[in-house]
Amino acid sequence: MCFTAVSTLFNLYAMRRGVLVTGADAPSVRSDLRRVPALICCFVAEGLIALYTQLGRLAGWAKSSRNRRADEPVTKSQAEVKAFTVPNYE
Repeated sequence: MCFTAVSTLFNLYAMRRGVLVTGADAPSVRSDLRRVPALICCFVAEGLIALYTQLGRLAGWAKSSRNRRADEPVTKSQAEVKAFTVPNYE
């Protein structure tokens, strides 16, 4: 059951990034397969970051982005995480 949940989450993650989708505008299967290794790494990394953040919130040592003031600048690490995209190897 855990495998099904993780594989479904990965499929949704990949589709939101334009991989493993069908249609007239969809990239080729070869292009999708080239992007899968990077997607797996990003999927695992984002999962670990989310887990770390949630554990930090529970323990009280991680600052939530919701608690950040609107005029407070985003740190470099947050900006890098937000700007990261999976490369397209076509």
